[in-house]
Amino acid sequence: MNDFDTDLRAAVRALADTPVPPGYDPRAIRRAARRRSRLLAAASAAAVVTVAGTAVALTGGDGDPAPLPLAGPPTPAAKLPRFGDELIHYYLPATGPQYTDGYRYGAALDRQSGHMRDKCLADRGVTLPPDPRPAPSPADRADNTEMPDLGRIAKEGRFVGEGTPEPPALDARTRRARDACLKLVAAEFAPIDAIGRKLQSRWWQENIQVNPADPRVLELLPAFRQCALDRGVPGAAKIALTSSTRAFGDFIGPVDGLIMRAKPGEDTAPAVRVIAEAFAACARPVVDVLESLQTRRLTVFLRAHAREIAQLRTVTDETFTRAERKWGAP
Repeated sequence: MNDFDTDLRAAVRALADTPVPPGYDPRAIRRAARRRSRLLAAASAAAVVTVAGTAVALTGGDGDPAPLPLAGPPTPAAKLPRFGDELIHYYLPATGPQYTDGYRYGAALDRQSGHMRDKCLADRGVTLPPDPRPAPSPADRADNTEMPDLGRIAKEGRFVGEGTPEPPALDARTRRARDACLKLVAAEFAPIDAIGRKLQSRWWQENIQVNPADPRVLELLPAFRQCALDRGVPGAAKIALTSSTRAFGDFIGPVDGLIMRAKPGEDTAPAVRVIAEAFAACARPVVDVLESLQTRRLTVFLRAHAREIAQLRTVTDETFTRAERKWGAP
């Protein structure tokens, strides 16, 4: 709002406090109210009003100040959605960074659902033992063959999250209560998934899965394999050239063997980092083409499914709001 709008609103508020003279004609008050309504509408729309025009609007026909009734409650601003792009990226990513960004929605979902699970258990007189596993990270839900986030891979020097210990064992009563509460929580969020998973399935099958064998991608795979050979990546000579998904999987595959063959206490992180950095460099030309194809496809997909996307946002907001009212927020 500019200074003119601010001053104009201040003037209107000041006039609203002007006392009504004794015996004043009520019809004049109603006429003044209508004039004030028009004035407020003009201020809200930031209309261009001349000084002379403002003076006329703020006075009666004879130039005397027109008394105005007290202002009503302000019109509430449009409500912003609870989630931004991270909700769309959770279900419909077109690039590796978008796939990673979707984790922000997933983390919010985990926090709220975990809070609800614990409240449900507490109502049943059950408490879960401490969980030694670290908090999840984007790497824990990474898809490094179809949607690799090369920036994350290069920065972290790894493809997936660190191996985690098994969750603590539960007695039969605690396990039954946990399962019942998880089922209840899942039902609370089912309306979101009913829309999101349907969109996701269509997006993945009709768009993402057709790109790895696109001729523009295939022509880059020999150079990708040669890059792996030049950097001494284990098994590079066996990298398939039939699709980017297969080629990426062949490149990354030796990492699993390296970790599985490690001796107790052996630190495999340095060796994994070498392969991760090589992959981030070698895969860049291929991923650039893939993401270009997928980004264009996503633009078309979002336009074609605008109604479902709007419904997904609305239902997500309503579901989280309802859950917080019922269970509280974490």
